[in-house]
Amino acid sequence: MRAILATLPTDETAAVSLIGEGAEGIAGGPRKYLLEHFDALREFYRDASQRHLLLVLWWD
Repeated sequence: MRAILATLPTDETAAVSLIGEGAEGIAGGPRKYLLEHFDALREFYRDASQRHLLLVLWWD
């Protein structure tokens, strides 16, 4: 996550410009959004592992 944030400009306008279409609608700005979602995802996986749940990822 640090690597992603390191490449994202600290200036919100520049970050939105870099991300592209739709980024201007991110509430709180891209940096806050990424941190919150990364923390939520990490908590989800931590909880699943503690409950011995199997996770399946699929993309095509």
